[in-house]
Amino acid sequence: MRNETQTRKDETMKTTTNLRPEAIISTNMYGKVEVAVSYPDAGLDRPVGVSTIVKNMAIARRLAAAINAGVAHTDPVVKTDINGKTYVCDRRNYLGRKLNADLKRMGF
Repeated sequence: MRNETQTRKDETMKTTTNLRPEAIISTNMYGKVEVAVSYPDAGLDRPVGVSTIVKNMAIARRLAAAINAGVAHTDPVVKTDINGKTYVCDRRNYLGRKLNADLKRMGF
């Protein structure tokens, strides 16, 4: 017999196949270029996820292209936090410190 905790965990780990990441390029209040990942078509409570601060706009455009192509963030899973809000947990295929090399490896 399954307990309530295991059932809740199974419900929050459902993978949705229609999740497509979308990049948002912006400049934060300190003047740094920032690239955020969003899942706007997923119907989530928190559609905007992690963001990365990059050195310049050229790298930001390359990272945005990799995100929009679906190679920078993979394996999206819809989860629910303890307050009942939904969000996406995914796998980031790059490190901020070695972003240029990671983008080259991904073909961008």
